[in-house]
Amino acid sequence: MTTPHPPPPAGLDALLRAPVRDRPAAVALQRRLLRWRAEAPDAMEAALEAAVASGEASAEARLFLAEHLRRARRFAAAARHLRALHAATGRPALRRAWLRCLLPDPAALAQAIATADPAREAAALGGLEAASLSAQLAVARAGLEGTAPEEAPLAAFRAALAAFRAAPPDPPPATPEAARNAAVLDRAIAMLRAAGSIALVASGPSLAGGRRGAAIDAHGCVIRINLPKLDAHAEAVGRRTDLVGFSEAAIQPPGLPALRAALLARPELPHILVSGSIAEAPCLPPGALAALDGMADRVALLAPRWRRGLKAICYEVPTSGTATLVWVLLLLGLGCTAHGLDLYRGADHRHFFDAGREPWLGHETDYERWFVHVFLPRATEGLSFGTPSLY
Repeated sequence: MTTPHPPPPAGLDALLRAPVRDRPAAVALQRRLLRWRAEAPDAMEAALEAAVASGEASAEARLFLAEHLRRARRFAAAARHLRALHAATGRPALRRAWLRCLLPDPAALAQAIATADPAREAAALGGLEAASLSAQLAVARAGLEGTAPEEAPLAAFRAALAAFRAAPPDPPPATPEAARNAAVLDRAIAMLRAAGSIALVASGPSLAGGRRGAAIDAHGCVIRINLPKLDAHAEAVGRRTDLVGFSEAAIQPPGLPALRAALLARPELPHILVSGSIAEAPCLPPGALAALDGMADRVALLAPRWRRGLKAICYEVPTSGTATLVWVLLLLGLGCTAHGLDLYRGADHRHFFDAGREPWLGHETDYERWFVHVFLPRATEGLSFGTPSLY
């Protein structure tokens, strides 16, 4: 006998069916769904599926269901919801999300090839975005068929990257704060271009207990991700840091104390915000600048041009490690060696220095692992791995 699921928390069932009219309402709904998912994931999924089946689910509720299914590695089911949402709303981001669901899973890709034309969907996007997804689909299909990837989509992707790098820069900064942000970013880019060799060091558990510290520190430039704790792990991960790539979470109130502490400890280091939802902003928000209290002269947000390229090549909100890698390797065109870029393999959320936590549901971690460890080595030159590749 099947045990019935408990009903949704009070008031939530109506929210699943109510149109979400603005971003604060969407954020509030997502927070309630996240709490419900943590407490009773099966009940949450059943209620969302029932709302979808009735035709009454809001687009935001159905998108949350797709993200939940994607995290559960049920890619075909997630792709079905995303494709239906795209058909209903016409939002290009949902077409991209549907296609990304196919890439880490051969079964989902094979099903899509049998019923649709993913390559045509990718080509409909246009520009660097279309070139990137078309190349990714070519690599995924070759993996499914056990053949070498078709060269034409890969060549088109490399040509689109070259055109992006050759395009004119953003207009000159219009405000003193935007000029300050640009100066920090220019200093960081100059350091990267002059380095000769670059180590990008994330915090995955594959680094724990190893002895890669000396090899990491021997690079011309060492980039660390998200303010890791190095003191007790120097033999495994080294001591040197020349640049820090971090996410928008560090400039939200809960994350600011850690960022302040990092800036106080290493006053010479540039810190670059590489991933977040403040998409086209020219500089850090005033609240974060005020909280950093004079230390913001070493903190910058990636320029809008770089963030547009990152979104076109990968997706809207990648993890900090993937975002930094795409910026350095593809957008700047600089080779690097990645260490500990495990990207939450399986259910392992650990860092080398602590137990970690489940990543934000919007991070497509299965897709990112495939993108970093399968696609990038086949699509471009200059990437190597200092810890074993996951594939």
